[in-house]
Amino acid sequence: MLRLSNDPVKNVRLYWARIARTSQKNTARGRIVIITTIIITVITIIIIIIIIIITLAAIVITIAFVIVFMINIYNRSVATIILVIIAFMRSIVIDIIVVIIITVTIIIMSMNSTVLQFIIVVLDAIVPYIPEISNNDKQATATVQKTRMQNNKHNN
Repeated sequence: MLRLSNDPVKNVRLYWARIARTSQKNTARGRIVIITTIIITVITIIIIIIIIIITLAAIVITIAFVIVFMINIYNRSVATIILVIIAFMRSIVIDIIVVIIITVTIIIMSMNSTVLQFIIVVLDAIVPYIPEISNNDKQATATVQKTRMQNNKHNN
């Protein structure tokens, strides 16, 4: 609640100070939301690119080894190598499925407002202290300079 005094000018000043404070908080929160959404989208894009690369690699490897298998159909050692590679391909497919599941969960989490809210709350708790620290540093340097000047005056 806004504390009002008898002086109308002071009331106006208090009101504007309060508006300034709330707007600062809102802009900080807005920035945090934007940053979190950007981070989440970048992570999802990277994961999707990785999935695409893995799938393309899997397709290329399978095609190559099918061709090799067609050429050396009578050679038993090549057949065993191809069986090993098919097993490897299966593991790659499993990896792709896992990555897709992770991506979907990340997207769902980002869509889920509660997780975003939690991230925002955490960042909101951290962010306000950063400008205060810089202000304190400025004040500290100013006081140090003042004391130095006073000491110089006393010395002279």
